[in-house]
Amino acid sequence: MNIFSEFFTHRTPPFGLDISDTSIEVVQLKRSGSTIALAQYGSQFLEDGLVRDGVILDPALLARHIDHAVRSTIPSAITHASVIVSLPESRVFTSTITLPATLRGEDLHIAVHHQAEESIPLSRSEMYDDWLVIRDETTRDTQEIFYCGSPRSTVDALLETLRLGHLEPVALDLESLSLTRSLVPSYNNNEGVFVVDIGGRSTILSITDRGGIRASATLKVAGNAFTDDIARELNIEHNEAERIKKVEGMNTQQKEGKVQSVLKQSISPIIAEAQQLMEYYEKKSGRSVVSIVLAGGSSSLPGLVTYCQKQWNRSVRRGNVCETVLACQDIIQDRDPILLSTVVGLALRGLAPNPAQAGINLIPHQRSLHS
Repeated sequence: MNIFSEFFTHRTPPFGLDISDTSIEVVQLKRSGSTIALAQYGSQFLEDGLVRDGVILDPALLARHIDHAVRSTIPSAITHASVIVSLPESRVFTSTITLPATLRGEDLHIAVHHQAEESIPLSRSEMYDDWLVIRDETTRDTQEIFYCGSPRSTVDALLETLRLGHLEPVALDLESLSLTRSLVPSYNNNEGVFVVDIGGRSTILSITDRGGIRASATLKVAGNAFTDDIARELNIEHNEAERIKKVEGMNTQQKEGKVQSVLKQSISPIIAEAQQLMEYYEKKSGRSVVSIVLAGGSSSLPGLVTYCQKQWNRSVRRGNVCETVLACQDIIQDRDPILLSTVVGLALRGLAPNPAQAGINLIPHQRSLHS
């Protein structure tokens, strides 16, 4: 499917807002004819203690930071309040449910929640949820449901933060779906898209097809751990380890190849888990993973793409939203485009005819259409 074909111009489409433990990213997109361009962009780093592992600890202070980021976008400030926000992957539970194709209406609603209770660790009273029917044209006997939920405490804290920031949320989306939307704008419904998001504190693996997450995993192994390992094994200061990691990465044989050797060990859990996830998905679905995209700030390690290709024996590329969004590099200048992947995916949803119902939406009482 081609995601861009679903979008058209709004007078004031919702902007995207991505909140992580360490930063805020804001993007407003605009459409002109068949092209989509970056209109406004802003970012702000967050001090420790505001957000931890996706949990908002100080809504009032975080709201002030968001307000500042929105008002400080370049080349001009965003002046409207409509926004689409991502929920952190660590605070979302997902499941794919197979049910008889004959179920409809209230019977389908009851069956979905009954099945979800068997795979989701929280009760319905403890979370907000939403689900979508994923069409499978190869069978008429069953239908697949993509189900997800998030703790009420997580959603309520985010909504309170947005209220304090005088923003009007249109949708609460999933980080992994937003990444796929921005990094793989066109793909075949009968193929799997694998996004490997290597951040600073964690790595998120997600395989998507037909608009739903089919397999996923989160590892507490990422860029910060890579740096820690280099500092320890080479007996050097943390700042020097960070510098060497970014400069030498997986490519070099300097320092007797020690940096490359350390990184191979550090990355090995990601390589192994990704391989297992692909094998699981392909065996269960009968479909192939045809596109592997590296995302996240730590995916910039020199030589990492080539190394992953050899380990997985598949084509791998590093994502770049500026390849499909015009004026992107002109506005963000020397900022790494990969850091905008999630927020651009959120803003792309804002260009849909009905953003609130253009996918999973975990805003209470503002759910997507179950069709």
